[in-house]
Amino acid sequence: MENKKIFVLIPPAVGHVNPTCGLMSELAKKCTVIAFCDSEFESCIRKTGALFTPYSSPTRQLFAQILKCIEKKRREEMLRHCIELTHRTLPQLLIECVSRSPDIIVYDNFFIPAKYLVKILAKLDMAVKMIMFSPNIPVTSVPNKSTLLDKGRKLVNRVCCLLNYKKIRNKKIYVY
Repeated sequence: MENKKIFVLIPPAVGHVNPTCGLMSELAKKCTVIAFCDSEFESCIRKTGALFTPYSSPTRQLFAQILKCIEKKRREEMLRHCIELTHRTLPQLLIECVSRSPDIIVYDNFFIPAKYLVKILAKLDMAVKMIMFSPNIPVTSVPNKSTLLDKGRKLVNRVCCLLNYKKIRNKKIYVY
């Protein structure tokens, strides 16, 4: 089997990077994983065996502002920060996708630039599979380790299954 490429698009926040590291570690055993995140997380990501590509513009502080706006219910300000984050990262992600041609893109449900990237790639008719990674654990419950491991294993299995089939045009797979 030829070496497949998986892009992993991660929001620059510890709570988004940490759950993704286990996934990247498992996938890196089977294929080439290229993770995109803020340079602050480079060493953590490289330890998984994934290749690291920093966002061309620092995004960590901007993402933190988005989270604060959500917490304080300042929707207009949050939207402005989301637009700025997308403006900073989307051109780089689009160029990387066109030049490196990933087989699969795994992205976090909360990462707005990735959602726009999916829409643009669909319009460009690029044959790439998209997987939205979302742990979907209720905030009211504290997940135990085995629950998180089961969800991670299911996601890794789905990605591996996709790698064994021909490319499906712009197919989205939602993993919960």
